[in-house]
Amino acid sequence: MGVLLFVLGVALGLHSLALPFGDDQGLYYYVAREWRHGTIPYRDVFDHKPPGIYVVYRVALSLFGESLASPKITELACVLALGALVARLVVPRGKRVPRALYGASATVASIAHYGFFDFWNAYQTELWYTTLGIATIVCAVHVRSLRRASFGVGLFVSLAVLMKPMSVFYSAIGVGALVHRLVFRSHKVGFGLGGRLRGAIRETASSLPWALFGLLLPFALVGIYFGAHGALGSMIDIVVFGNRHYAKTFKNVTTLEAVVRLHRDELEFVSVVGKAVLATTLLRIPLGFVLRDKALVRRGLLGLALVVAASAAVTVQQKFFGVHWVTLVGALAFGLFAFVYDTRRLLQRRLGPALATVLPVVVIGAGYLLTPYDIRVLSHEQGAVIDLVTKQTTREQFAGRFYAPPMNYYQVDVDAVSRYLKAHMSADEPLCVRGFDTQIYAQTGFRYGGRFFWTNYIWNPASYRHDDFVAEDRAYFEKIKPRFVVTEAVNRGRGMLESRETYFPYGYELVYTHGSLDVVERRTTAAPPP
Repeated sequence: MGVLLFVLGVALGLHSLALPFGDDQGLYYYVAREWRHGTIPYRDVFDHKPPGIYVVYRVALSLFGESLASPKITELACVLALGALVARLVVPRGKRVPRALYGASATVASIAHYGFFDFWNAYQTELWYTTLGIATIVCAVHVRSLRRASFGVGLFVSLAVLMKPMSVFYSAIGVGALVHRLVFRSHKVGFGLGGRLRGAIRETASSLPWALFGLLLPFALVGIYFGAHGALGSMIDIVVFGNRHYAKTFKNVTTLEAVVRLHRDELEFVSVVGKAVLATTLLRIPLGFVLRDKALVRRGLLGLALVVAASAAVTVQQKFFGVHWVTLVGALAFGLFAFVYDTRRLLQRRLGPALATVLPVVVIGAGYLLTPYDIRVLSHEQGAVIDLVTKQTTREQFAGRFYAPPMNYYQVDVDAVSRYLKAHMSADEPLCVRGFDTQIYAQTGFRYGGRFFWTNYIWNPASYRHDDFVAEDRAYFEKIKPRFVVTEAVNRGRGMLESRETYFPYGYELVYTHGSLDVVERRTTAAPPP
């Protein structure tokens, strides 16, 4: 039964291998691909995320080849790992997790992730930092040796921060659990208040160096690597100072009223399943006290802490982009698996362990099907892939199902422009894509060569080091004068980096338009403007 549930968990995410990239994923893919071919992130190719997500994409491309499916394979593995982690976290310390429950954890983790977060929000850093943050808690609670637990906590805190600093809200739970263990263990190594205090100090002194070693190791390796390649200064400039400027300058939400409304909207988005997770999480705490079941109380408190951590990770960014909400997957997966575990404990004597495991999974699936169809992500995306594979739709019709109007993104336009460029360019020609549609580089295999292969970050006069970065971008562009430039139709006539008119004085002419994207080609030797 466990094997079948695990296979189901994999099957629920398998369709993702055929989905397109959104804009962010094109960035990560390009940075990782160029990194594999000798360029260094931050120094040679620009993006402002911490290095963790590029490492994930680079590993994916090295293992599975330079295809759009490669990062999706590693993401599916991450979802399954998240399921295994929440299974270990839900089952009390000292008790073995039954094999069937590990299978169930794969299914509920896939529902939590692929059921609510679409292609635009997939393959992102949020899933990874959430999984690493929960790994921190698992180390703190379940690793028997305090030294190894301390090392693991420090290590996963560091790795999660290298994905995104918002992970600290999850990591704080792990650190708190580790501190609790240190204090609790001191009861066994000393008598009386003084003895317990000495015991706590002794245990902390013994474990702290291991925690610091785990914490500093990834940071040291990153610093050594980028320092050896002359890129440490660029990394610090962008990741630390650039992101600090970005966080302070660009905020979408600044009022408490808006924050409350957005949280309410997100609860509506996760629909029946999300509301059930929140209700059962809150119910465990008083029920555990009534039944004098400490383990039930702990599951309730931990589930609530995960909800608070996810909410805080989104709120502190003050942007509330859809992708930020992906971090809810940790709380959802934990809550769903806790429901499976509690139901199994209640029913296994009457129904047997197999049926008692399957029944709550079926209930969760039925709850998901009660989600309104228009926001049931799994139904839309699996249906699109099945229609494509069975040839009920064309590739163009398939692409037409994937779009994000607020970001001026339409996959059908990306596909059309990619086909045009592949038909008119040689493999060694540079391509310049302005704006944010960097997935064109991934779909065509072309590269730019300059640091600013995209311009969404630098065009705004309020952006970090705007004048310096625009000057650097212009100098490289004028140096190589690529034959083709892709610009955004929405910015026509604005006289900015992403507007086609900006390139006409350089000798470019409009040669192709498809919806949201224009392609201009350099056909004259006219000198650039002064």
